[in-house]
Amino acid sequence: MPRKKRPKRKVQEKPKPRKEKDTFEQRFGHISEEMETIGKRIEERINIKESEWNSWFHRTFGIAGPFVSSLFGLLVFGLLIWAFNFISVVTEIGIFGSIGIFLLSNIGIFFLIFLFFSYTSYFSKVYHHIYLPFSPIIIAVGVCIGFWIAGEALFIVNMSVASSVLAKISLYLLISIPYIFWFVVVLGYAIVTLRIATEKPVKRREKSAIAEPSKVATTRKLPKASETKDIRRLYRSGNDRVLGGVCGGIGEYLGVDPVIIRMLWILGSLAWGSGIILYIIAWLIIPRNPLHRWK
Repeated sequence: MPRKKRPKRKVQEKPKPRKEKDTFEQRFGHISEEMETIGKRIEERINIKESEWNSWFHRTFGIAGPFVSSLFGLLVFGLLIWAFNFISVVTEIGIFGSIGIFLLSNIGIFFLIFLFFSYTSYFSKVYHHIYLPFSPIIIAVGVCIGFWIAGEALFIVNMSVASSVLAKISLYLLISIPYIFWFVVVLGYAIVTLRIATEKPVKRREKSAIAEPSKVATTRKLPKASETKDIRRLYRSGNDRVLGGVCGGIGEYLGVDPVIIRMLWILGSLAWGSGIILYIIAWLIIPRNPLHRWK
């Protein structure tokens, strides 16, 4: 008997992934992401410079550093007093003169405030374990200083306005300073105690016990020449960019050093003034290179 032929199984074709359309909405989204990345890069550089400055300042002056910074703050404070008195003389507005008199009469107290905040910042960074048990008291003192300045400021304003409401608020703020101090101290120690009680000891994992999964770099493929009708696409460069990668992309497309493109673009901006607008338009129109890293 001849064997019956088995029917061939139909192989289900995998659905092809839909190509995302390159729309202006996506490009606006790309620009917002890139601007956020630029902001993060600037913030990182500022933090690095600040840490370098702080380390140099602490190495140079040591424990006397907060005193030096307080003296600098006192110098700026003196210029502020002079500015208020100058404005009061020129404009003949009494409130500026009252502020200048208040600052001058309490210049010693403000210098002690500068010393307090400078040394607390210093000890919080250098001697963190010693600073932590006293942190609620330090925070309470800072809050009370803020309430004292607010009460005195309302009192000075009330001298010009003559409002009974402002006078009561100013008096209430100044009288309630001791109660605010103890309230903040009790609340601060309660928060510290609760944090210590809820924290769980984190066990360090042994490196040999758990193997970290290897990170596989996934790259997106550029469209084939047949799909783009043998047209060479112009992309913005993610590997060589300062802002949006426009000059870097043009340099890669033309095979020219992007620095030359940037110099020509800057000269055009200075000469005709339209370079900035053209750059923004190019940033919006030219798509970014999908093979490059944009984060």
